[in-house]
Amino acid sequence: MKKETSLINKLQKKFENSRLKKKWQSMSGAFLIVALFVCASILFNNADLSLKNVVFGYGGGYIPPSVSASLSTVEASPTSVTADGTSTSTITVTVKNTSGGVMSGKTVSVSSNLGTVTPSSAITDSDGQATFTITSSTTGDATISAMVDATTITDTAAVSFTSVEEEETPPEEETPPSQISEGDLIRAIGDYKVYIVKGIYKRWIQTADIFGCYGHLNFDAVQNVSTSTRDSYTDAWLIRADGDTKVYEVNGDMTKHWLNMTVEEFAATGRSWDMVYIVNSCELSLYATGPDVCYRP
Repeated sequence: MKKETSLINKLQKKFENSRLKKKWQSMSGAFLIVALFVCASILFNNADLSLKNVVFGYGGGYIPPSVSASLSTVEASPTSVTADGTSTSTITVTVKNTSGGVMSGKTVSVSSNLGTVTPSSAITDSDGQATFTITSSTTGDATISAMVDATTITDTAAVSFTSVEEEETPPEEETPPSQISEGDLIRAIGDYKVYIVKGIYKRWIQTADIFGCYGHLNFDAVQNVSTSTRDSYTDAWLIRADGDTKVYEVNGDMTKHWLNMTVEEFAATGRSWDMVYIVNSCELSLYATGPDVCYRP
């Protein structure tokens, strides 16, 4: 009986040892997998950190690429601008490092020997570019240079500021004498004086206020004529108010003077009744009253 019990105990222990061994082997495998994962993660992180050190300059002793004076560029568009003080040319500065890569976040300042550059400084964008504008009211050639940090870019841009081209004034059309009627407004080409025609006479409309007294008179109705056509009309300077027999002589200083004389005396002076223009009360009031004009044989 004891032998049997001993044999059973041995078998039981052997069975339990076998279970523990399998369990340990299973746990050992799991521990091994975890250990391998941890090691791989550490290696990966170290490799990633090493890469960052190379690319971004993390870690001691790394020197990032510097600004290249020869590879960076300065460009202008357009290269010819009117020197009117408002027309602009755009200046584009592209900053590159010694490896040829663009550099963002760099402060660029621009100067020129002619004109005005705005702004005075700018920060490069993700493409490594900073933009400026230049204007000038003086003609000449502008040379634009740029500086990044303490580095002067070798390249420069040139802009030519040219004189303002005056638009050619089209020749004024001339109205032939045959198309001029009584009551028309005329002006000799190149002269500022406007006249109103009455028969063979013309009367100078001295101020714009006179135009305002008549609804039918306006500057758009003025016809351009040759000097000879204008001079073919005789100057008239006599007016009278509608419904009034008093005739006034008007002078170039906007004064009116009553012709204090008889009909016979009027004719004796060489004046003609056809020279008299009838005006309204508005125009008459525009003239200051001066001394009378009397007949003197």
